[in-house]
Amino acid sequence: MPHLPLALKSKLHELQRDLGKSSIIKAHEKLSERYRKGRGTASKTSKDEAIAYALARLPATYAALRYVLCELKKYSEAFETVLDFGAGPGTSIWAFQEIFHIKSFTLVEKNLAMLDLGKQFLFDRPWVHWHKEDLRLLNINAHDLVLMSYSLGEFKEHEQNSLLQKAWTVTNKAFVIVEPGTPKGYQNIMRARDFLIKSGAHILAPCPHNKICPLSGKDWCHFSITLSRTEAHRSLKGGSLMMEDEKFSYLIAVKEAVSSSKSRVIKSPIRRSGHVIVDFCTQDGIKRSTFSKKDPIYRQARALSWGDEFDQ
Repeated sequence: MPHLPLALKSKLHELQRDLGKSSIIKAHEKLSERYRKGRGTASKTSKDEAIAYALARLPATYAALRYVLCELKKYSEAFETVLDFGAGPGTSIWAFQEIFHIKSFTLVEKNLAMLDLGKQFLFDRPWVHWHKEDLRLLNINAHDLVLMSYSLGEFKEHEQNSLLQKAWTVTNKAFVIVEPGTPKGYQNIMRARDFLIKSGAHILAPCPHNKICPLSGKDWCHFSITLSRTEAHRSLKGGSLMMEDEKFSYLIAVKEAVSSSKSRVIKSPIRRSGHVIVDFCTQDGIKRSTFSKKDPIYRQARALSWGDEFDQ
């Protein structure tokens, strides 16, 4: 289970203390209403609303992104320059620092309140470069890795392809997209996946292939990460639970082809006495496998978790 870096946790605590509980709750209610109307943080946000967003959502987005970056690291660590399209308060930097050695990090965010909050978090890092820019108007150099974390869905469907084209054009090695683990977030990922494959991309994860997604009906590809809640997080969510599950969908596309025979666990395994049932996405489609104690790989199969790779 991922924990927030102590420095980040301390900064969030300072924000909570300085703003005050009543102001945070009021700002969070305004922001939540904007999300319900489909505008999210793409529209103008006040300083208080940016802080409320950070307290309520930053821990979960950090956990999901860190998970995805760990998947990417299995294949390569050679990412020295990073570009974050729609960076919000700079959550991605904290996750990247945990996983990769970065020489230059460029964050693009048009929301001034979010950008200012990010600078407040990261004022002491000379290798961090902020740009207040609308992604649709962005003109920037290529980077090893390009990221769109919880930002693609802020745009209308007809705008997404042009953004994806721009992001893919300035990608030298890998392009990472993370979206909420909802049917809508999954659809955003699927449109991006189709567009990128047509543009010559190779899908690295979570898919074990470049074929049409084999899921159908009410199923959608998403994953889950458990994270600990801060005091402010619990207060804003109106709950007392110390843990929270963040559902997310993601895609890692790369410029150069990578060969892999591994399958992906796409649901929580069903563990029974003496056997375990696992649903995989394989190169040949969706496959349900049952492993009993008689199987040589039973212990390995029983240890699998939702989202894991497995070489059958």
